[in-house]
Amino acid sequence: MKKLLVLLALGISAAVGSAQTAILYQETWGNSNSAATTLASVGWLQILPPAGYSGIYQYGQPVDGETSAVLPLNQMYFGGNAGRGIFFTTNGAGSGTYGETAFTSINPALYTNLEIAVECSWSWQGYNLSNWFAVEVGGTWYVATNQPLGLTATRHGSGTTYFKCAMTYNPAASNWWVLTNTTVVGIGPQAGANLSGTIDGVGIVQSLAGSSSWDYSLFTITSISNSASIPPYPITGPFSQTNYAGAGVSFAINAGGTGPLSYQWLSNGVPLVNGGRISGATTSMLSISNINAGESGTVYSVTVTNIAGRFNSGTNSPATLIVNAVPADLLYAEVFPYVGPSLVGGPVSVVGWSNSIPDNPDRLGQVTGGAGFVWNYEGYAWNSAFYTTTTSDTGASGLSFPSINPAAYPAISFAVDLNPGWQAYNVPQVYFAVQMGGANWYVSQTPLPVDYNATTVYTTYQEPFSTAANQWNTLTLDATGATIGGQPSGNLSGNITGAGLVFVNSGAGTMNFNNFRISTNAAPAIAPFFFVGGTVGVPLPQTVYVGGGASFAVEAGGTPPLSYYWQSNDVPLVDGGRFSGTRSNQLTIVNANPDDQAVYSVIVSNAVGTVNSEVYVTSGLTVNAVPAGVLYAETFPYVGPVGGWPLSVVGWANAIPDNPDRLYQNAAGDGAGYAYEASGPQATAFYTTTSLDTGASGLPFPSINTTLYGGISFSVDLAPASNPGNVAAYFAVQMNGGAWAVSANAIPLPGTASSTFTTYTQAFNPAAANWNALTLSGTGATIGGTVPGNLVGNITGVGLVTSFTGAATIDFDNLYVNTTTGVSGPGGILVNSVTGNGHYLNLSWIGSANIHMQSTTNLAPAAWVDVPNTVGQSAYTATNTAPRMFYRLIWQ
Repeated sequence: MKKLLVLLALGISAAVGSAQTAILYQETWGNSNSAATTLASVGWLQILPPAGYSGIYQYGQPVDGETSAVLPLNQMYFGGNAGRGIFFTTNGAGSGTYGETAFTSINPALYTNLEIAVECSWSWQGYNLSNWFAVEVGGTWYVATNQPLGLTATRHGSGTTYFKCAMTYNPAASNWWVLTNTTVVGIGPQAGANLSGTIDGVGIVQSLAGSSSWDYSLFTITSISNSASIPPYPITGPFSQTNYAGAGVSFAINAGGTGPLSYQWLSNGVPLVNGGRISGATTSMLSISNINAGESGTVYSVTVTNIAGRFNSGTNSPATLIVNAVPADLLYAEVFPYVGPSLVGGPVSVVGWSNSIPDNPDRLGQVTGGAGFVWNYEGYAWNSAFYTTTTSDTGASGLSFPSINPAAYPAISFAVDLNPGWQAYNVPQVYFAVQMGGANWYVSQTPLPVDYNATTVYTTYQEPFSTAANQWNTLTLDATGATIGGQPSGNLSGNITGAGLVFVNSGAGTMNFNNFRISTNAAPAIAPFFFVGGTVGVPLPQTVYVGGGASFAVEAGGTPPLSYYWQSNDVPLVDGGRFSGTRSNQLTIVNANPDDQAVYSVIVSNAVGTVNSEVYVTSGLTVNAVPAGVLYAETFPYVGPVGGWPLSVVGWANAIPDNPDRLYQNAAGDGAGYAYEASGPQATAFYTTTSLDTGASGLPFPSINTTLYGGISFSVDLAPASNPGNVAAYFAVQMNGGAWAVSANAIPLPGTASSTFTTYTQAFNPAAANWNALTLSGTGATIGGTVPGNLVGNITGVGLVTSFTGAATIDFDNLYVNTTTGVSGPGGILVNSVTGNGHYLNLSWIGSANIHMQSTTNLAPAAWVDVPNTVGQSAYTATNTAPRMFYRLIWQ
């Protein structure tokens, strides 16, 4: 094997006129011609892209497609989803169990024409990624983004066919960008000075625009003994461009060869000079502003020259400019051209756009040739935005953004082409955004009716622009995301000075877009629809205990106004009594009883159509009897249908320093809450009281007289989702509507992270030694010293305190207050006192979550009615006035 490698290296050196080649390092991905499965087994390390994968395998006999040279049998693959990854080795990594050579530091000053090379082959959707060599010098990693491995569509290998990708090491700062190589991979900025010192590590960086991977064979570092230069050669580009008259366009070339390289752009064979509308005539990228119809059909090419020779791109890759007339109804258009190749995965700023995203801003990709797109991917629940304004889009690429006076046109509409990608169902809402008067941003209240089935086809979505306040929500944009607020206080006013798109991710997913347009066409009315193919956005099934409350919600789109009509077993509902919201997007039922078990559906209508949720899903309410011994239960139902929810929707509150939306969906209508903080030390709390939880969702919280029960206990389901060693959890209790206390003993969480919920129970012991003082605020919880005395009186609140020493997450669900005394039926009613000059009777009884009070004015015949707010309670103040009143306790 070693003899074969030396002969192959000699063949490479002969191609550039070299007299001798020395192999300084080689990697064959395994020394036994049997698959070694992991990169670590050959002494290489990796940082995978999102949903990444890598390994070593054998599949036939690989060969070099240009030289027909036989390559080692073992082949390595590396890929994943949209994002970045790197595989690399260092001077301390060793050779691994199956590796042939351990990398050792290389001093470039000792060698001439130091070459880094690897045999490459496309694997799964290889066109979706770009890759470059990387080196570690002086303790810092750098990546050669100006010299991508760059196999073109006509030259790539596949299966067992490989092609050599090589780079001559040049330490000039202009050739390198700083590489973040810790737990994530980041590129930029450009190196501040020439690289100096030994090369202590080498690797390959991959930037993936979508799900993709490449295969690799035979990684080598060689030294060519003479100083012959390599003539310039084309790698990719330039690409033909199409745009509107008055727009700007750019052409770019990516060339290899020994530097420095000189460039000269030509128009129909005539050299160009900088000035007027022309810039970059002697650089790798030519830019032309304000193109006109007379330039349509012009062929642009570039000559690239160095000390060893010259080539003209016009001989193998001529680029033609096509100029189209601007349609009469078009006010603005951005086609997101793909200039390439130096802008592979480039930021949207090159076309005058901006973004509000928390991660990599390089979002431009290639459809084909000079046609591009913007890929929008997030790996978790987040709001992101892409947008432009009159000040950012000045026509460097495409048309400049105008200041649009809505009053000057009978109609204005926005349009965009959307392409659902990987797990697009996790991008359930896409909205248009607008900036008015150069200042405030707004986002439409109605999302686009996107078909979320992943496809390679772009579909146009159009929406009318209206200044009516009820069509918009406020929008705040910053460098890391987009925050959607409430409805503005008044109608939108002033000129349209910016526009864009807002994407709401509920999890990892991709939604690409292209061809953003603003026109004077009236957008067609859209019939009502439910989001995500009708499977999300419709009412979710709910389960509640007798006496509790339940809600059903729907998320519908379509041209407003939308009307809602809720039904129970297809019978229309109206507001009143225990039902509210029957004409809104959320129906609420309080004090549920077994007769409420039914199928709940909603009909949504507007001027052009109707849609019934029963077409997509059957959403039922299940009403269960309260188990014996349960004094309070909160199951944290997920009303939905999309996004995170604040705990206030179930009658809870929180003491946290950040985002209060802590309810998420487990499955269907079952939800849970989560406690997460990114740092410590700090304490947070999630809690409820008799005044907060009145039974709108789940059971109301009772005032629990601790003298009436034996064996009171608290229980909760917990899942230590991440870093459980960084967080401790405690039960908290409020007494008599006043001070809070937190258990001195932490809940015994396991030491390993898990997404599985486990029930933890703790007995209520009122002794002071078991409790510490607790102070709750809007931004956190403060744990103090031991409480001054035993806890006495009524329990009027309960909660969960989480104390963080570092980043961690605990998910929580199903918090119960139980008693082992058990209540087999309602007992008697006691008259404790008469107050208010005889006008009030203070009644009490042994309460339970399935006991409430009823009253009647006549026993013969009796017409019993429920006394409000007595479910789960143990006391009531009755008015001692005419007419006379009879009371009884009811077991449900």
